[in-house]
Amino acid sequence: MGDPLHSQPLLLNYADGTSIVYITTNEGYLHAVDHETGREEFAFMPKELLKNATRFYDNSPTRNRPYGLDGGVTTWIEDDNNDGLIDPGEKAYLYIGMRRGGNNYYAIDVSNYNDPEFMWTIKGGETTVDTDPTTADGDFEELSDTWSLPVRSKVRDGSTVRDVLIFGAGYDPNQDPASTTSVSTDPTVAATALGRTVDGVGRGIFIVDALTGEELWQTDGSYSDMLYSIPSQIRVIDINLDGLADQLYVGDMGGQIWRLDIDNNAGTTEYLSQRVTGGVIAELAEDDAANARRFYYPPDVSIMNTGRSQVLSISIGSGWRAHPLDTIVEDRFYSIRYKHVYTKPIDSKGNLVYSSVSETELQDITANPPGTPLDIAAQGWYLRLDQTGEKVLGSSVTADGNILFTTYLPASSSGICSAAVGSGAVYAVSARNGDPVLNLDELGTDDYLGISDRRRQLKHAGIPPETAVLFPSAGEATVLVGTESLDEIDIGEPRRRTFWQEALEDNL
Repeated sequence: MGDPLHSQPLLLNYADGTSIVYITTNEGYLHAVDHETGREEFAFMPKELLKNATRFYDNSPTRNRPYGLDGGVTTWIEDDNNDGLIDPGEKAYLYIGMRRGGNNYYAIDVSNYNDPEFMWTIKGGETTVDTDPTTADGDFEELSDTWSLPVRSKVRDGSTVRDVLIFGAGYDPNQDPASTTSVSTDPTVAATALGRTVDGVGRGIFIVDALTGEELWQTDGSYSDMLYSIPSQIRVIDINLDGLADQLYVGDMGGQIWRLDIDNNAGTTEYLSQRVTGGVIAELAEDDAANARRFYYPPDVSIMNTGRSQVLSISIGSGWRAHPLDTIVEDRFYSIRYKHVYTKPIDSKGNLVYSSVSETELQDITANPPGTPLDIAAQGWYLRLDQTGEKVLGSSVTADGNILFTTYLPASSSGICSAAVGSGAVYAVSARNGDPVLNLDELGTDDYLGISDRRRQLKHAGIPPETAVLFPSAGEATVLVGTESLDEIDIGEPRRRTFWQEALEDNL
């Protein structure tokens, strides 16, 4: 069995009592394994990866490792009776990216695990029209290595509500080279960083039909600032809770953050191409090597009450995923305030304006003693990751006004035969001003928190996973980082009653 390097297993439960684990690997397979017995029910390999089979059969040592289905898997389950099971007649679909394995996406119908069906493939780098019923129609020439995990949502296209997948145009391997001289292929060798580099592919966002893969919309030449590839998952927001995607947020390889708005007004008949607007809302990198910050993971978006009004808190950390041992780039964690919460960004004259925030408009809170208020003119704050080479390699999560995220701290190899594993840290800070919220350094008392209480060194070595907030029962919350937990954190009820109204019969 090949390595599931960047894939996570998914568990689907069927009405016959069987639970199937789905996992993709770099050998090029999607495996379907019975959870109870370990028996493989089926495996799927795209024909584009058959060329790698001989290399695996030969099993020759190599540093130039082959990649296969190295990306994530998205599920779409039509659970009509909401019983948590896939019953006969209900649908379950898997959407698979290749990451470094290639520039295609694949869709598989696993409604019946005993009789899976291939649905379609999106072929990156090509424009396809009605030549093959299993090849999705559209212009996918901009689609590069498919790192971006598709997000399933709904949008209005003309007068029809359509089930769609939303994803970035992928990763341009142009971001791999670490210096203008010869580059070591040894991942334990720290890289010499280049400055910010404009990409040739991957510069965009796609929306496709979830059932056919047909392209419905993509960014085009009108987005003149879209110069850098987008391997990140898109953060999709349904701000008015009508079941349709309203806002999209994503960062790119040039340190920019994008917002796109989708007009789902049922009173209009425009097609999706006429309903989407967007632009850059933050530029947080520069052209020199030290400031060539990259965003591989989606922003964490939440609503914050400032006392005067509501704003969006958009939080994101930078880090060079392709070179985790890099110590040149000065990475940051950002939390931006954006005032246009429920509507498009319209200025006082009624014009649609996507204004961009720079780092100089944010407050550096790195050395601020706890309790320091945020400058009223600041558009948010940022925290310098001041450990050598420290970087963010995952998304943050905001819970009950606290931002939780992990960082990776590289370490030099102690010898030619040992890996430079490095270590991780977890941060817990206030979304309002970056103050520590827990005694994470475990020094002193809980009544007095210092700057060092923002972070805690993790016990497990290597790149840490993202933080996960679980609610095992009413009134309880658990924060996990892999197998480690933050037992001290107190997260309130995820929902609180703020208002209720009783309708009387004679007033109906």
